[in-house]
Amino acid sequence: MKTITAMCLALGLLMATAASAATLDVHPQTALFDQPVAIAMHGLEPDVKVTLALTTKDVDGNVWRSHAEFFLTPAGTLDLSETAPFSGTYNCADPMGLFWSMQPPQGKPKLTFPVFPTNGLQRGARETYRLTASIGGKEVGSATLVRLLVGPGVSKKEVREGNLYADLYYPSRFEYDGAKHPAVIVLGGSEGGIETAAFVARWLASRGFVALATAWYHIGPLPKNMVDVPVKPVQKALSYLEKLPFVNPDAIGAWGGSWGGTLALLSAVHFNQIHAVVSALGPVIVGNGIDRGVPPADYRSVDASPFVYDGKPVPFVTYQVYQKFVETRDQSLINKAIIPIWHIHGPILFIAGGDDKLASSGIEASVGMSILKAHHHPYQDRVAFYPNAGHLIFPGYFPTANWATANPYIPVGGTSTAYGRANEKVGPETITFLRESLH
Repeated sequence: MKTITAMCLALGLLMATAASAATLDVHPQTALFDQPVAIAMHGLEPDVKVTLALTTKDVDGNVWRSHAEFFLTPAGTLDLSETAPFSGTYNCADPMGLFWSMQPPQGKPKLTFPVFPTNGLQRGARETYRLTASIGGKEVGSATLVRLLVGPGVSKKEVREGNLYADLYYPSRFEYDGAKHPAVIVLGGSEGGIETAAFVARWLASRGFVALATAWYHIGPLPKNMVDVPVKPVQKALSYLEKLPFVNPDAIGAWGGSWGGTLALLSAVHFNQIHAVVSALGPVIVGNGIDRGVPPADYRSVDASPFVYDGKPVPFVTYQVYQKFVETRDQSLINKAIIPIWHIHGPILFIAGGDDKLASSGIEASVGMSILKAHHHPYQDRVAFYPNAGHLIFPGYFPTANWATANPYIPVGGTSTAYGRANEKVGPETITFLRESLH
């Protein structure tokens, strides 16, 4: 009994010594939501087990949590970029694993973290996280991390001019620095409205671009359904940007997500003022339109073209024909519905998920690159491919739990881990592409 008591006292002393010397290093503690955070610990005894836990609240007050347990190195240190946890909500060496692996509160197993919080529309909008380190159940360090949803010094202007329903974002200094800057037209997907486009536009403005979040249907004066939607809003957006004194009219690009990616490609074919296109999970093959009155509202809803140009519906293929193409790879089935992207006056970046069950973006990117190669497209086209990600790839670090099952009617594919990795990489790849293409 004395031996056991002595061992317990020794263990308690070891824990107390380790705890008293512990240093939790977090840098930077305040950063834009797409910037990684370095997390490390020093001054600990070797072979001690440390638990790191991260918590935050979403805009509805739900508390999200993640945790990971680590063995320290023989030097008594821990670096999350080098060390995988032996247990926790993620299981790989990843400095931001605690962020994307956060789980919803008990009792809400299917809850998804809101990527586009409404407070992100406000200057200075932010999310706050609390990181704690514990040894033997005793907290030995903590830090508060602030994730900015929009960068400091970004201005916003609402634009409501006829069928141009848009929000302009740009670094405030552009109004007086006397320079001409690159600009990007940002188009959301089949969800319609402007929320998704505004999220991406705020991010691009935070990274030094003029960005015009441009709605194209299902809001304001625009069509309510994605059937025979004119590309006129994109043309209007181009004219608006060209007139801004701080925009370089020869350096305008387009970013489109999902169906917005298709619209971006289609617009760039017809408007040669667009000098670069990012098609994020957007098909090059035009499929069915969407009647939002037909539940569930998805791309299978109606056999009609989603877009119209110059008064004529854009050629499309039905869902059944498209699925036959996916199964057989017989391109003759879909040739009439392929956007002639080889006419685009600039490079194209295809962002694709290998497990995209909604838009088959991996196949679409392959078709797109093959067509561009066959037509000798004279630009630096490229693909950012993420093998196990699905149809919800966004720049930044977000809790990705339940993303694959977010909509019970529409499978999107992917895994939480794959989304975490893809979201980390897609931001830098997109910014690099746009900076190289719009110079």
